[in-house]
Amino acid sequence: MTKENEMLEPEKSTEKTEWQKRHEEFVARKATKKIEEDKLLTEKKAESLEEEKELSGEEISSEPFEKETQEEPLNEEDATEELEIESELEDIPNEEPEAGLSEITEVKNSSDKNSIDDKLLKQQLKADKKAKRLEQRLQTRPLRLAKVKVASITFVALITIIISGFILSPYSKKKIFNVTGLEHVDRNAILISTGIQKSDYISTVFFKKKSTEQAILAANPWVKQATISYRFPNVFDVTIIENRIIAYAQTESGYQPVLENGVRMPVISESQLPEHFLTVNLTDEKAVQSLVVQLAKLDEKLVANIQVVNPVTDAATKDLILLEVKDGHRIRVPLSQIDVKLPFYVKIAGTLTSPSIIDMEVGIFTTNETIEATMAQEKVEREEAKKKAEEEAKKSEKSAEDGDNSEEGTLENPEETTSQEALSSE
Repeated sequence: MTKENEMLEPEKSTEKTEWQKRHEEFVARKATKKIEEDKLLTEKKAESLEEEKELSGEEISSEPFEKETQEEPLNEEDATEELEIESELEDIPNEEPEAGLSEITEVKNSSDKNSIDDKLLKQQLKADKKAKRLEQRLQTRPLRLAKVKVASITFVALITIIISGFILSPYSKKKIFNVTGLEHVDRNAILISTGIQKSDYISTVFFKKKSTEQAILAANPWVKQATISYRFPNVFDVTIIENRIIAYAQTESGYQPVLENGVRMPVISESQLPEHFLTVNLTDEKAVQSLVVQLAKLDEKLVANIQVVNPVTDAATKDLILLEVKDGHRIRVPLSQIDVKLPFYVKIAGTLTSPSIIDMEVGIFTTNETIEATMAQEKVEREEAKKKAEEEAKKSEKSAEDGDNSEEGTLENPEETTSQEALSSE
């Protein structure tokens, strides 16, 4: 009994029942066993800590083990343990059920003490179970660590063996290339420009993708963009984007496709020409390249509407060109300003009802052939009148010079004139 129970309960000189005696003996045995187990557990903990320290080279704190022994919420295992403890307590027989009412009264009076002892006993049994589980984990932990280390070493070794075997096998050099996006370029030409040999490893090609793409661009003027991607185990996809043909330069030997990067390709036959195309009649190579590069920046529909590009030789602007479009209009625009001024054509063409000339040389205005012819006639007449005026001015200057010369001759030879007069009088 505790001190509190001694104060509350009246002193009794009755002897303890057999059940109480056996219960006290049971509790004493459990306490002794607990002390021995705690001592053994402490020794095993110290041994396991030393083993783990040797394996990992690090100090392991014993706090986690102490925390595990603290009270935790009841789970299924704890509930089962509680039932086992209760069954153990119930299995203790009460050998004297026929004891008198006084003994029963004494048992009831000591029920509080027994209930407290039962709770302590249950907690002790739970602690014993947890200590056993902890001991088992501590015993198996070095083995688990060793298994993990062996498994990791084995995995790395297997990977190394597989990679080494693959590199030594002929499959490490067997490559498959899929080339897509080709229209004007030959597939073999693309593969040759890569510089990849049959003896090259797959890994070599994989790590040199960027340099291979640059090599394709440098070797093929048709190629605008080249992209290489890898697919396991040995497939390389080469995606090509070609430069567009902006125009065809007309030469004596035929038509040359001019790409959007300004490069002229070899001459092709008329049968290879498309149904609608842009013809460039400029002779200056730099002018053609500048024209194509600027047209490549404009809307494709606007460029497709242009049919012919001709130079304008009799203009004050040196780089003035004349564009003939499918709508029947003609556009005069400086080559250096074509990417700035030509987009305005779309708005201007919507207001025109008949074929016109759109002049973008200085500002932007529209005219037609009649006005152009009239202006040309007026220009010719102005030039003829200017020539006549210049000729008359020259004649008048010449006659004035002749008169001045005759007067000077008369003043310089007066004797000759008098002799001539005398002869005429005789």
